[in-house]
Amino acid sequence: MFENLSKKIKRAQLRYYIKFIVSPSKRKYAHLKKVSVKEYKSTVKKEIMRVAFMHYLIPITIILVLSVNAIIYWIRVGFGI
Repeated sequence: MFENLSKKIKRAQLRYYIKFIVSPSKRKYAHLKKVSVKEYKSTVKKEIMRVAFMHYLIPITIILVLSVNAIIYWIRVGFGI
């Protein structure tokens, strides 16, 4: 029972490793090598930057641009320009 559970855990870890840590060009041989600490840290850093860019920077930029455009529009309407 515990052997099956440990095998499932190892498979899940390998799937996570192949999906998120190894670049697509290296996925074919991912099961043959161990992950290095440097590669892991760089991948995690890239993922964090990607998430921060997509979820924070882009929406904030869009909101700011729309807000500035709305302010300019209402100033023009208010002053009849």
